[in-house]
Amino acid sequence: MESTMQRFREDTLRKVKKYVRKNLICLIKVDVKGNTPLHHAVMGDNIEVVEYLIELCGADILAKNHGGVSPLQMALQKSFHDDYFMERYCFVDEEKLDHKNGGFYPNTFRNPLQFKNLPGIIERCPKYISYVHANGFSSLQNAVLGGNFEAVKYLVECGSDFIGKTSNTGHSALQLAHFNYQPKLGVFKEIESYLLERFTEWNGGVPPP
Repeated sequence: MESTMQRFREDTLRKVKKYVRKNLICLIKVDVKGNTPLHHAVMGDNIEVVEYLIELCGADILAKNHGGVSPLQMALQKSFHDDYFMERYCFVDEEKLDHKNGGFYPNTFRNPLQFKNLPGIIERCPKYISYVHANGFSSLQNAVLGGNFEAVKYLVECGSDFIGKTSNTGHSALQLAHFNYQPKLGVFKEIESYLLERFTEWNGGVPPP
């Protein structure tokens, strides 16, 4: 099985196509760690094979291995072919997004290292400006919880509600920033100050209640 999966990591597209034509069953096989052929193509940074598996073979970018990692997650974590994967992700049935992805999409808003992907996400899927994820928090609230200051500023400028919209815990983004403040994690104080400034600016100098 390892030698089969190695093909997807290392072989040229021509060789992979030839192998797949003779061994279609290989497309639904997984290795001992639950990795699919697409996982292995991503591991090997094999761009042509990645696109072939997704576009022509219907490979699932959200299929998880035994460690709970999907090809999408793997690609974003190693900054491999990011734009392509995010474009494909936005075409996945929206009813399956959070369910199949196991909360990774909310974590994309939380993780500061993933900020570079957010403009592309919002451009292709504007609904995520105000979307409430499976964990009960909006995109902005997830960004606040992760201390992702750049994502917070971006989402607020896009029009995300940080006062009126509350989470499943009953807290707005501003309240979450306030209650998460810890001296050693000053970013929450920066976020709170930023949100207070925006509110006061947009409401004629009147601070929030």
